[in-house]
Parts: sequence; C-alpha cells; structure tokens
Amino acid sequence: TLAAAAEGLEAEESSRLVVTSAVAAEQERARSTEAKLLARLEKAESVAPESAALWERLAEAQANRGMPMPVPEVIRALALAADPPKRSGSPKKSGKPETIVSEGGKPLLKVEAVDRKGLKLILLPHAGGTRAEAEAALKALLDQHWS
Repeated sequence: TLAAAAEGLEAEESSRLVVTSAVAAEQERARSTEAKLLARLEKAESVAPESAALWERLAEAQANRGMPMPVPEVIRALALAADPPKRSGSPKKSGKPETIVSEGGKPLLKVEAVDRKGLKLILLPHAGGTRAEAEAALKALLDQHWS
C-alpha cells in the first residue's frame, strides 16, 4: 500500500509538472507576441499617434492577461479605432448611355452599359429611323466591339 501511495504521488507530481510547463509555454508565447508587437510599433515611422496608442493598449491588455488576445478581439479593437468609411450619396454610374443617331438626327440605338462581359443595347424602332439605318448602326457596333 505504501508503494501504491508513492506511485499515486509520483503520477500527481508528473501531471502537475505537465500543467506547469504548459502554462509556462503559454506565458512565453504571450511575452514573445508582446515583444513582436512592440518591435513593429517601434519600426513603424509613419504610424499615426492614434494607431500607436492603440497598439500600446493592445500590447498592455495582452500582457495583463498573461496570454495572447484572441484574434477576433484584436480585430474588434482595430475596427473600433478606425474611422468609418465616408458615404457620399448614391453610387455613380460608370458611364452615360451613348445614343447612336441616324444622319438625319433620329435616335436608332442606345448603348447603356459596356463591360468585360459585353454590352447592353436598346433598339429604338419607333424613334423615327429606318431599318436600313439601324442595320448599318448595328454593323458599325459589331465591327467596333467584336474581336
């Protein structure tokens, strides 16, 4: 029974050593991370004063915890410190629609959007142009955009 008790004490001491070494390793990682953050802070020459203060607060908070801050918390802190994006009204169209007119000034086609996928074309059959003029305008558009 004395031998069994000794074995139990040895196992308990062994598990205590494992836990202690895991805690020590985590603390060393935290110190290393803090040192890296402070080194980055010192290297940055054009860091705004607010950003420098934020980095110092994050490093201090991490040092106080004794372990690295979780990534989501760091992201939240950075997002709160950043200025929100400025919104300037409604989004602008990339281009104005181009109206193709006949020689007589009558609208034939309207090209509304041109992008890498293709173009959006509106045929204006009741605007006063002839079919022959519309076909000629379509042929010119094909020649211009078809590769």
